[in-house]
Amino acid sequence: MNQVHCPACKTLMKDGTTELLLRRERSVVVVEGVPALVCPQCGEASIAAETSQGAYELAEKEINRGVALEFCKFRVA
Repeated sequence: MNQVHCPACKTLMKDGTTELLLRRERSVVVVEGVPALVCPQCGEASIAAETSQGAYELAEKEINRGVALEFCKFRVA
């Protein structure tokens, strides 16, 4: 496994989770528990492309339901 350093502070990043926020017009969706590499020093997070795609698809479903504000948990398929 390759070691990844934080682009902001150069500290070694570790496995963790973060949250993504998607805002469209009058809807806001927060997807919690998204797997990511997280910097223990500054909190910068890096999410794999397919993981972020899944999180945004989840948020899109909530927006299409017409929610104004929604919090949802990311679940690995």
